[in-house]
Amino acid sequence: MESGIFDGPKLLWLVEESTEGHSDTRIWEIAARSRTDAQLNTMLDMLKNHSAFTVVIRDSMGRTVFFPCNLQAMQPALAH
Repeated sequence: MESGIFDGPKLLWLVEESTEGHSDTRIWEIAARSRTDAQLNTMLDMLKNHSAFTVVIRDSMGRTVFFPCNLQAMQPALAH
């Protein structure tokens, strides 16, 4: 992890699939689809309680990708 860049709470998601050569969007899809309900609820709780944190995705080869997540407190939620 690069010190100082990703300050604050972190959530580590391990994936068994290699992320090499995949786009950030595809890496997120790989990680998200393999989460349990409890893990997804933990992510939502972190968003609610901290409003900003980083999801750290690490694959079986040790490759690590950082996904900053934040909720703008002053921005209303959009309904679709």
